[in-house]
Amino acid sequence: QVTEAGQMLATLHEALADYPHRIDGGRTTHQEQLVHNDSRSANILHDGTSITAVLDFEDVTYRSRVADLAKATVLLGTRYHDWGPTSQIAREAFVAAYHDQAPLTIAEQNELESGITAILKKFGWT
Repeated sequence: QVTEAGQMLATLHEALADYPHRIDGGRTTHQEQLVHNDSRSANILHDGTSITAVLDFEDVTYRSRVADLAKATVLLGTRYHDWGPTSQIAREAFVAAYHDQAPLTIAEQNELESGITAILKKFGWT
């Protein structure tokens, strides 16, 4: 499921990058695009064999795909209570699946690592 979630986020990012309309008057910069901004297990429906839906697009915004990937990597396992960071093993599998679907440059990989660290710190998980 973690691998599928990584692949799904990469596919979603590709689709949202091509979205032709602006939302809420938002504007993109060179590195920004439309992103989900709340990709976590509580917003991914899985029927036991595959992902069937992605929910909760109310936080959609313009950011870099790497910033969204960093946030999703740390928060993937969160639900509605007892929040904690996604395990290191699951984070690595999630990012590897994303990278297989939508490869990251070396600069993006470095940005991802610092983004993950910042999210962990923000929630007091470091």
